[in-house]
Amino acid sequence: MTTDNEKPLPDEQLAAKEELARWLEEKGVSITEFAKKTGYPYTWAWALLRGNAPLSDVFIGRLVGAYGGDIAIKISQTLNSEATPNA
Repeated sequence: MTTDNEKPLPDEQLAAKEELARWLEEKGVSITEFAKKTGYPYTWAWALLRGNAPLSDVFIGRLVGAYGGDIAIKISQTLNSEATPNA
């Protein structure tokens, strides 16, 4: 549910968040650990994974630094493939 000041995230953002949440669950990474490794406060990490905080290029960079390129590439590809309609 969103408030008047919040807009729902685009589909590509939602798909990328779902991909990230699945990966974190598969790896057994808690939101607390995720926040620490990416250098974000817990509340922001929670909002990123469960709320309306959008994924950004800065976030992708932090993800690479914390967990390596594989998941960051996967998230980036999800963002880009969903955002660009097939020709």
